[in-house]
Amino acid sequence: MKFIKENKLWCAVMALCVVLLALYAGWYFTHPRLTFVTNCDAKVDGQIVPRGMKTLPPLDGDIENAGYTLEGWYTEPEFVNRYEGEELYENTTVYANWIPKVCTVTFDSELGRVTGKSTHTVTYGSVLDDAPNATRSGMNFEGWYTEPECINRYEPGKTKILDNMTLWANYVYPTEQIDGLMAPVIYIEAKSSNIQKGVYTSCTVNVTSDKNSWNEKNLTGQIRGRGNSTWVYYEKKPYRLKFDEKVDLFGMGRAKDWILLANTVDMAMLRNFTVYKMAQQFSSLEYTTDCQFAHVYINNDYKGLYLVVEQVEAGENRVDIGDGTDSLGNALAPEDCGFLMECGNGGANDGQRVFFPKAYKEVSVGSVVIKSPDADVITNEQVKYINEYMNEVVKAIGKDDFETLCELVDIQSFVDSFICTEYILAGDMGYVFFAYKEPGGKLFLGPLWDYDQSSGTSEHGGNNYKGWAAASPHSWYIKLIKNEQFRALVVERWLEKYDYIHAIPDMLYETAEYYKADIDANYTRWDGFLGSRQWRSLPEVDRLKTYPEHVDYFVTWLNNRVAWIENELGITD
Repeated sequence: MKFIKENKLWCAVMALCVVLLALYAGWYFTHPRLTFVTNCDAKVDGQIVPRGMKTLPPLDGDIENAGYTLEGWYTEPEFVNRYEGEELYENTTVYANWIPKVCTVTFDSELGRVTGKSTHTVTYGSVLDDAPNATRSGMNFEGWYTEPECINRYEPGKTKILDNMTLWANYVYPTEQIDGLMAPVIYIEAKSSNIQKGVYTSCTVNVTSDKNSWNEKNLTGQIRGRGNSTWVYYEKKPYRLKFDEKVDLFGMGRAKDWILLANTVDMAMLRNFTVYKMAQQFSSLEYTTDCQFAHVYINNDYKGLYLVVEQVEAGENRVDIGDGTDSLGNALAPEDCGFLMECGNGGANDGQRVFFPKAYKEVSVGSVVIKSPDADVITNEQVKYINEYMNEVVKAIGKDDFETLCELVDIQSFVDSFICTEYILAGDMGYVFFAYKEPGGKLFLGPLWDYDQSSGTSEHGGNNYKGWAAASPHSWYIKLIKNEQFRALVVERWLEKYDYIHAIPDMLYETAEYYKADIDANYTRWDGFLGSRQWRSLPEVDRLKTYPEHVDYFVTWLNNRVAWIENELGITD
């Protein structure tokens, strides 16, 4: 009996162990379940996790919830205890906590400067009500775009921000924002922005025109400052371009050298233009400088409206007189050589040969710089010959020997040059002027040059429309107009061109109207010029505050000048 009792106890113990073991095994081998409450439309399946194992919940980006960032998972809906993937021993539910997504908007000024904050943060799906401006030298800020190529425009207050984004600034040249421009545009990219007078710096030039086929791309060459007082005293500077190869700018003939006239003291910007167009009406002034208005940019800096003109020089499409040598490069005999000369006192020799013709009584010419032949080509015999020739011209004028003078010079070119120059009463008429001698031929006056300080713009002559010559009197003209034969030729030529001369005011008004938008662009760039004091400008000019006033002033002055000349010459209607 004792054995039976003990055996039953043992069996009970064993049975209890089996039950306990079964319970433990059931508990141990039953894996807990991890349930995810996403708190958004996205669904995430629960996971069976081996007991005691760790598991990471989905990360931000694994679940799509537009406009929100997954901050983390929590073990209660109130987001108190953060779940970081702890060991699991029992079924667990975790809850996603979302925070509104913040986007960064970066404004890229693209070589410019953002005026204000360049980085902004906004809530996903909202709009940025405002956007900063941007500045870039010589250009106008046009707007912000969603790609560097500036294709799709960003509209502040309208475009929803749905992600981090970069916006790129778009700039335009000032002239691109002005309707009705008529003049072409010259874009110059210079190696150095510090352009100096007399020192060339390499550049690339592009020319565009909406009105015709005047388009040139990637022209290579050099640029430098030019002028005397115009370079020193005026903020708007003149320039000279020298291309590596000959270029036909605006149909004016192929050449390497071109001038960009600023016309700063001439607020009407029409005085040089008027004389060059006038001179084209006179056949004896064969090599008259041609011209074309054009907008100029240098390294994206808008410089304003310029008058592009031909450089006064010897050449096939300029003063076509040869270079002083024959086809084999040998120096020509002096009498067969052509000469181009800058006369007066204002010519810089740039290493060229200079001589000083003898004055005869009150008649002189000052210095003469030989522009052609070049200094490295011209011979002493050629210099001696042209010096003696100019001596004879001065002497003939001084002696009032009209017959000899006509043997030496093309007298019609003297008459026509006199009319054009005296018509506008150039302040520099005796200070600098050009003359050329054809090979084996006579001396001609021309090409005409430099008329911005004229017709009432400058205290340096031209302020009074009465009288012959101006502040730097041309002694040749002063003497010749007293000669009856020369005076008769002037009257004859004036009457021949009478209708054209009297039509010039209408031409000026038409030109001013045609280029109205272009001139507005110039004075937008040079804000403050109108109505301001410029070097040598007259008080009556300084008081003119609008462009039309300057045109009226110029036309009135010319009308008064014509009336005085015709009265002086005895010309009546």
